[in-house]
Amino acid sequence: MSLLTYVGMSNNSFNASDVPAWFTKLPLLKTIYMENTTLQGQIPVDLFRLPNLETIGLANNKLNGILDIGTRYGNNLTLDLRNNSIKDFTQKTGYNMNISLAGNPICDGTGATAKYCAIQISNDSFSSPLKCPAMSCNSDKTLSPTCKCSYPYTGTLHFFSLSFSNLENSSYFTTLAGSMMSAFLSNGLPVDSVSLSDPTVDVYSYLQIEAQIFPSTQDSFNHTSIPSIGYLLNRNPFQLQYFGPFFFTSESYCCFADGKKKSSSHTGIIIGVSVGCAVLVLLTLCAGLYAFRQRKMAKRDGHSS
Repeated sequence: MSLLTYVGMSNNSFNASDVPAWFTKLPLLKTIYMENTTLQGQIPVDLFRLPNLETIGLANNKLNGILDIGTRYGNNLTLDLRNNSIKDFTQKTGYNMNISLAGNPICDGTGATAKYCAIQISNDSFSSPLKCPAMSCNSDKTLSPTCKCSYPYTGTLHFFSLSFSNLENSSYFTTLAGSMMSAFLSNGLPVDSVSLSDPTVDVYSYLQIEAQIFPSTQDSFNHTSIPSIGYLLNRNPFQLQYFGPFFFTSESYCCFADGKKKSSSHTGIIIGVSVGCAVLVLLTLCAGLYAFRQRKMAKRDGHSS
């Protein structure tokens, strides 16, 4: 437990309770998301003293009383406490963090003009860097990270968990793109490069990243490559550093190299789910056959004794 770096339990129907005291015993903790979980009471000041903490998302709860963040918090800490019942803030005239208390009683009336009431928690945009000279693509083609004009396969990666919270650090996404490329190439898929952009955290505290996957041998993918890419991404056969399990939802592909019709939206995830269901059915059948065999052997042993 002491090695835990990420806590994500938003949108769960827990019984009303205080912020868990054991959070303050996690020295490596970086991220806490417990939005809309009926938390109540005051946040313990010791929580803000954790040396590696970067993000605390406790919006839409019943936290109340006076907020006291102390003086020993990290410079990069982001604190989202929107829509609670906090009435006052001890350090409201002197603090150094990104904090939002909008929707709390402290922001009613004259308090509405305070910085901590007006600030909005947001995620800065990221895009994979292009190292190309000044060039543009004709028609509706897109310039790839390797400076080629082609028709990318586009969609969204949805991550259930991650081990960091600073979305401004581009190294995480560069590592992710490299891991995806390694998986594509090791599976013999004709992928030239991957571009990632616009990481955002949705209302369920899941990370979403827009992805563009570019073809290698031609300026567009053929009709077999698209479902193969979607299948690979939704099967998750490879390990990712910093990122947890995910699924991929795709947009319709416009321009197949073999001249066949446009693919339907979300082809990749449909294939992934279908394969998952098939495996589940197979496992269920095997379990049934095993149970039947064991029952038959038990009867045989009973007769022989």
